[in-house]
Amino acid sequence: MPPPRVEESIVLVLNFVVLAYNSGRVDFKILEMLCIIRLFF
Repeated sequence: MPPPRVEESIVLVLNFVVLAYNSGRVDFKILEMLCIIRLFF
């Protein structure tokens, strides 16, 4: 089981992506963040 901090960070990132998608501001910064997150898992 991953520590709670990791789970909370994932939730925060997912919420950020949803907000950015709803506002129509999906840019490469979000994609870079997702790529960086994949490196840790």
